[in-house]
Amino acid sequence: MFSLYQISNKSWYQKYFYHQDQEIILAYLIQQERTFIFTHPEFKFSLTILLRFLYYLSRRRQDYPLAYLVQKKEFYNLTFTVNKHTLIPRPESELFIDQINIIQPAQEKISDLGTSSGCLVITAAKLWPNNQFFGSDISKKALQIARCNGHAHATNITLLTGDLLTPYYQNNIKPTIILANLPYLKPEELKEKTILHEPRGALLGGNNGLRVYKRLLEQINQYHYQPKFLFLEINPEQVTQMTYLLQQKMPAYQYDLITDTQGLNRLVKIYLSSTKQELALNKFINR
Repeated sequence: MFSLYQISNKSWYQKYFYHQDQEIILAYLIQQERTFIFTHPEFKFSLTILLRFLYYLSRRRQDYPLAYLVQKKEFYNLTFTVNKHTLIPRPESELFIDQINIIQPAQEKISDLGTSSGCLVITAAKLWPNNQFFGSDISKKALQIARCNGHAHATNITLLTGDLLTPYYQNNIKPTIILANLPYLKPEELKEKTILHEPRGALLGGNNGLRVYKRLLEQINQYHYQPKFLFLEINPEQVTQMTYLLQQKMPAYQYDLITDTQGLNRLVKIYLSSTKQELALNKFINR
């Protein structure tokens, strides 16, 4: 048996670059909170756990994502299960929730296209339960994780398997608010080590990064209905191309660019003029 005190005093432990990561991994393996490591140095664990700990550290040194090692990630103060079949939730995507908060939806049909772990739609369902919520993905393995997360957070969400709006059309569902964090990276951007281990199909958006978004906008026209809002996450460098795409495919809509914490254009908010006027009127009435 080994104690936490023995491990924390090893020179290789103290010199390891990802010191915080070590604590998170060790806490995960002994199934305790991270603070437990500091408050219970006498706690003992088996050789099996020590060997797993060393193996996880070796993977982490190779830039394997910490979230995949411990199979969880925080998003909007909630904890979500993740694995190699899902994208890792990132702070930039919390902009979706911030924007929904501005709308304060009620009795809407809110869909999350490319839901992956389900972090967006589940968070929204926790905060605004008086709406209908849908999450869809082409990956059945990702949807399994989304389903687990939905149960863990006790949310009522309908999950659909299929490409973009196709499963909604097949089930006669017309979302009024669409959240879409779809693949928007170009091939050369997939070499970034921070995303190297994430599912390629959930990242690659064609040569210019906007192929999937173009298909989404075409589907909206094809299915002859007008959602109130679309929120699309993009690479800040794609603003000009996205603007042109919206002018071509969604001429009846207006759009706003939403910046992230670094001041970069990260989210595109697309809406009908009448929708914005309706929101302004509701805010005036409810003052």
